Amino acid sequence: MVLRYKGAVTSDMLVADFQEHVDWFTDIVRVAFFYAGQDIDVRLRPPSAFAEYIKNTPEITEIIKEESIHRLDEVHENLAKTAAEFIDRSRASQPITVDLYKRLEEQMDAYALQLRRIEDEVMASGFSIDPVTGLRSVSGMKDDVSREMDRRDRKNVPFCVCNLSLDDKSINSDAYDRKYVEDLYRQIGSRMTGVLRSFDDAYHLGRGEFILCLKHVDMLDACSVMERFIEQISNMTVRLDDGRVLQSTASAGVVEPIPGDDIDGILNNARQTRIEAQEEGGNLVFQHAEKSTLAAQMASKPFDGF
Repeated sequence: MVLRYKGAVTSDMLVADFQEHVDWFTDIVRVAFFYAGQDIDVRLRPPSAFAEYIKNTPEITEIIKEESIHRLDEVHENLAKTAAEFIDRSRASQPITVDLYKRLEEQMDAYALQLRRIEDEVMASGFSIDPVTGLRSVSGMKDDVSREMDRRDRKNVPFCVCNLSLDDKSINSDAYDRKYVEDLYRQIGSRMTGVLRSFDDAYHLGRGEFILCLKHVDMLDACSVMERFIEQISNMTVRLDDGRVLQSTASAGVVEPIPGDDIDGILNNARQTRIEAQEEGGNLVFQHAEKSTLAAQMASKPFDGF
């Protein structure tokens, strides 16, 4: 019952892992060159948390190719062996050859290259994480909704798409420091992560606007979920340094797709329905109702939520 992306890989994770390896490499070289002949304690094996994570997380193969995972593990092991040889020679007061140093350096380059390849695969998969909220970013949203439409058409399994946004538009103005605004967004993302089911999806479009894809639910159940969310959001607060309190209500528009709907039309209908709720005073959840042919044509224009 929890929205947790166990297979998620973020750019921050990759950067942190590379920085740990740089620090490790520096320690190996420092000990080998400046403490020759001494048994100085140094970590011979490079940092392994990230490599172990992707190797031992089965669902990661939906994002990263198995051969890429194996290659990263292989380069990691080569680094460990060469570092051990490096330090063994130093402790024995044997000179570090240029060829040995070059081999260690090349293996570090190979590790960095493999991390970049993994980052490319993550980006290509459309499975990335919004760094502020911890929710899915929008890169793969349309593909995800399209898959649900296909499941809806084949198996008659209902689902709903919801557009939620904060009612107070001044939150995204210069009136508030960005760090406080992002703190509020982070609270919302955390609440969504803790409440939604593992197979539901939630995305942050930016500027306090969210898309939720609630699966195996009809319009009534989806509206009930969104009503609970907007009630919780109204109770979220961020206290500013000057004593003011940052707080806002939210509104949501809910669409239950039917066969024949297109992705852009679904997303636009959800957004327009949410706007109508805000025009009625906000802090409301509105259901999308089928509209005239002309309105339907207008709704089918490309979704500009990116």
